[in-house]
Amino acid sequence: MSVNQKIFGPAFHALAALIALLIPGPQCLPVLAQGTAFTYQGQLNQNSSPVSGLFDVQFAIYGAATNGTAVAPPVTNTATPVSNGLFTVTLDFGSGVFTGPARWLEISVRTNGSTGSYSLLQPRQEVMPAPYAMFAPVAGTAQAVPPGSVTAADLASNAVGEANLSSNLLAKVNAFLVWQGQTLPVITSSNSVLAPAGYPFEFDVTVSNYPPFTFNATGVPNGLSFVPLDTLAQIIGTCNSTGSFPVAISVGNVAGTIGTNVMMTFVPSAPTLDLVDLQNYYARYLHGDVEFDAIAYGFPLYYEWLQNGVLLAGETTNSLVLTNLTFSATGGYTIVASNTLGLTTGAIQLYVNNLAAWGYFCDGGFAEDTAPGTLTNVIASANNCAILALTADSRIFLWDDNGTNYVPPLSNVVAVAEGAAHSVALRTNGTVVAWGDNSLGQTNVPTGTTNVVAVAANVNLCVALKANGTVIYWGDDPNGEFTPPANATNIFSFAKGDSHSVALRGDSTVVAWGDDTYGQIDVPAGLTNVVAVAAGLGHTLALLNNGTVTGWGDTNALAIPAGLTNVVGIAAGDTVSVAIRADGTWTWWGDPDIWSDTDFPSDLGHVAAVSVADDDFSAIINDAKSFTLSGKVNTSFSYQIQPSGRSNYIALGLPPGLGINKNTGVVSGTPTKAGNWSTMLGTRNAVTNATQVFYIQIAP
Repeated sequence: MSVNQKIFGPAFHALAALIALLIPGPQCLPVLAQGTAFTYQGQLNQNSSPVSGLFDVQFAIYGAATNGTAVAPPVTNTATPVSNGLFTVTLDFGSGVFTGPARWLEISVRTNGSTGSYSLLQPRQEVMPAPYAMFAPVAGTAQAVPPGSVTAADLASNAVGEANLSSNLLAKVNAFLVWQGQTLPVITSSNSVLAPAGYPFEFDVTVSNYPPFTFNATGVPNGLSFVPLDTLAQIIGTCNSTGSFPVAISVGNVAGTIGTNVMMTFVPSAPTLDLVDLQNYYARYLHGDVEFDAIAYGFPLYYEWLQNGVLLAGETTNSLVLTNLTFSATGGYTIVASNTLGLTTGAIQLYVNNLAAWGYFCDGGFAEDTAPGTLTNVIASANNCAILALTADSRIFLWDDNGTNYVPPLSNVVAVAEGAAHSVALRTNGTVVAWGDNSLGQTNVPTGTTNVVAVAANVNLCVALKANGTVIYWGDDPNGEFTPPANATNIFSFAKGDSHSVALRGDSTVVAWGDDTYGQIDVPAGLTNVVAVAAGLGHTLALLNNGTVTGWGDTNALAIPAGLTNVVGIAAGDTVSVAIRADGTWTWWGDPDIWSDTDFPSDLGHVAAVSVADDDFSAIINDAKSFTLSGKVNTSFSYQIQPSGRSNYIALGLPPGLGINKNTGVVSGTPTKAGNWSTMLGTRNAVTNATQVFYIQIAP
């Protein structure tokens, strides 16, 4: 293949004297604001015959007729139209190329669309000057300066630096310097892929020759993503389709861009389950919700769910959602993923009990879903760095996120409490048992600790409330709590904070002692009609007999919601407070830097009692059904609450004319007004016990 060449254009008249003869006229005009582009015209022959079509033509400038090094980056004109051998292109090698020394133009050609190498045309064509280009209009000024009159000695050191040069010029110079040592990238990865559909997929587009590279891809199948990086690109994801997909990939560097096609073929595949990500043990609370999400691979996939071997109708996805759980939801669940190539299964065990747990243990593990599977019928709970639960048949369970912990064989237990690493239990005969960490005497129950009606614990100490209204401490006493004030008598119930104590007296007043850093023992003057107390790290709460809550101490934990009424139970953690309403709903408030709405379960209801310590929580759920009591106006009424264990009694929302004997649990009196009342009746001691909502109808 050969080419006859012409170069013309006002910018480079000085480059080819031959052209001045071929194209007279424009070359004789003054040249102003000349650029660096010029027009090249040639005739392309193959086997001495002119050709027609689209060709890729590459041009390079050299300083010699043969050999030598290119003095500018090559210019490539792709898809150049050639008609009867003739073609015309505009070339721009930038400034600093035609500076006076002789220059030769080298041309290479290939058919457009070809990925093969270029054909080099011989010989190189010398670039000759046009007459007026030899003397540009601005050269008159330079002509007045004698040659050699300005030398390097006449310029100050660094007088001409990068700041004096245009950014375009610097970019071109730097690109040229980089390009001199580089060649086009070479794609080294395979151009065909065979993979199973429905499985995680990753394909690396690998390249050699002078990074960094630029990548592009078209035709990537659905479910996959193209991720370009500096030195390679990746196609990743999961393709849930079968068939062959041609993917066009291009890679470029400073020397140019190349392309290739990769044929990606995805075929049907047998299913598998990722059992590592499929949790096989769940312990959830009554009336709560649970979702099982199975991760399966393969294509196509069909799903079925079974409970205790029985097919669950309509459950045909990889997720199973169970709402408003009942005890009957306890059992083994099986997920089956199948297709014509095979099937796979995964087993899940669900336990439903009446204790909800959430938050974080001391070592940072989640408290949710950690309850032992044999835990049932919980009547009391406590927590600190672990969760302690007592069942109606006096079984005691103690666990954290590492599993169950040691519990001594005990019977006839009616209340429990939990410290940082020790536990306390109250028995029906009024005696106390403690176990666990004893580094500070936490489990050394004092001799004579009898007739106890309630226990409490926190950090490294224990407290026992005796039937005569006095308290006994043992363990560590860094805040002087072992010596209560003189008015700490006739105590009915008791709460232990992180570093202070608070007691409810029989006359419904409150007394507190210990650390007062936040004012947590500064009981408001005149506070009375209190039915329960709770203590946190630096704050204290009191529940009044009208169903409202008040508090004092650390203000971060005292943002009691406006309009909070009908409260029947309270609890306090470090900087968090919880209130239980008579209808079994609950609310919380506290330091927003520690907790958010997402940290508390939204599906928790029917709550009878809550225990809070540090960052972990537990709540007892009472599934007893509400029922209706009937009476008449001006007619004597009486109802006896049937308690379990030693208790005191409260009632909220009674009809006018009725009251409750807090010592016997008898609701009695003569109703004075007809109507329907929602009433909370309950038994309580230092650990909140059962509560239940009754509907009392008083007929005219």
